[in-house]
Amino acid sequence: MNKNYLSDIVIAEYEYIAHTASEAHEDRARVTTFYQLAVGSLVAALLGSQMIGGSGFAARVGGLLSGLFLLLTCLGVSTLLQLARLRVAWHGSVVAMDRIKTFAIKNIPELKDAFLWGTCTIPKPFTKGSVSHLQAVEVSVTTGIMFGSTIYFGLGSTTFANMGWTKLAIAVAAIVLMSFQLVLYKTWTQRAAQAGGARPCEQSDDQGGRVAKTR
Repeated sequence: MNKNYLSDIVIAEYEYIAHTASEAHEDRARVTTFYQLAVGSLVAALLGSQMIGGSGFAARVGGLLSGLFLLLTCLGVSTLLQLARLRVAWHGSVVAMDRIKTFAIKNIPELKDAFLWGTCTIPKPFTKGSVSHLQAVEVSVTTGIMFGSTIYFGLGSTTFANMGWTKLAIAVAAIVLMSFQLVLYKTWTQRAAQAGGARPCEQSDDQGGRVAKTR
């Protein structure tokens, strides 16, 4: 088979994978922005309604507000799962690109020093402090606040609403949900490394000639 034809196939595959990795980044920004806009719109509408309807407005429609905040809580969990799936998709694209680079290096050894990332140096699916992780923390905190608001407005004017421990219980419930979401995000993203079948980094790396600490 014509070598130029094979080269065209490899180039086309590499460009497609690079495009999918870029799309994963863009989609991650979109889903986070959409959720924050949804939360901001509801909060702005609530504040505006209180200014028009008076201080007792929230108490009169507490059940409705509780339902809306519950909807935003569910939307927040869904957003977090989308962030995890997009991170996994990005990592899969990077692994696929790495395989093509390894193939190229085997045929043209001079390329070994041209690539920074190799099998053992590409970032892990779950990396603390990465943009993806910080977005997950942001969504988790916002969702926790939405969940706390759900409980607060759900209690409304009941006898529990005025008890001293109520606010503390609401805060604890919000923190528990935040923590659960972060654990869920970490679990979902770490599965990508296990499913990818990447070589352990104790072995030498074909592309870098030395093992770098995985970020």
